[in-house]
Amino acid sequence: KVTWRTGKAEGFNSDRALEDYVKIHADPNAQAVKLEQKGDVTAAFAAAAKTYRAEFRSDYGYHAQMEPLNAVVRINDAGDRAEVWEGSQAPDESRKAVARALGLAAEQVDFHQCYMGGGFGRRSLGDYAAECALIAKEVRRPVKLIWTREEDIAQGMFRPQSFQCLDAATDASGEAAIAYSHSGNARTAEQAARSSAEGSGARLTGFAVSADGQTVEVTVEKTAHTLFLQRFASTRSWTVARTTRRTPVPK
Repeated sequence: KVTWRTGKAEGFNSDRALEDYVKIHADPNAQAVKLEQKGDVTAAFAAAAKTYRAEFRSDYGYHAQMEPLNAVVRINDAGDRAEVWEGSQAPDESRKAVARALGLAAEQVDFHQCYMGGGFGRRSLGDYAAECALIAKEVRRPVKLIWTREEDIAQGMFRPQSFQCLDAATDASGEAAIAYSHSGNARTAEQAARSSAEGSGARLTGFAVSADGQTVEVTVEKTAHTLFLQRFASTRSWTVARTTRRTPVPK
């Protein structure tokens, strides 16, 4: 007998949610966290000779990485060590996923990083490598697993939808940009930090935003903290003045 239960996403409407992002952005009283600001953006826009605005919407989308998701896993006869061959964007996360699936410590899993034919964020979870490990454990021999496109589309995560609004201001000549503002609903700062950590081989161990929303504090393993900070900082840049505002996804 099959017992059905309501999923967590029951009733969620992505089209309505995307328009909710727009409403939140237009609401000056909406809860917001300011991550970056340089200069007096408000004054710069007030004194500008001309202003411009562009809005961008993106829906949930399939990652469409060129190479199908795949991995090779070999477990020793004693069952206390495993080897993984995979092209991963986050080798540490994939290694941990395989270890959890097999009931091993991460130190008992040797990960061999391979070239990958595109990732775009999808190759950062290690879910398919963990599945490969479980199969290898059952058949007691090395296994190469390749997901079909149909399996990937049905079971894989999608890229998040977002609304982004860009405002710019110029002087009377129209040639010099004096202010730039970027705000929107998309990844939270914590998600951006975790993504940067994965991409730099670091491990995010702490994240906090100050009560006034002016300071973001992140903690990563010291072994890769410099590369992490470079990647995290590179997710934002500015000219003369810029402010970035990100509001929470509506519930």
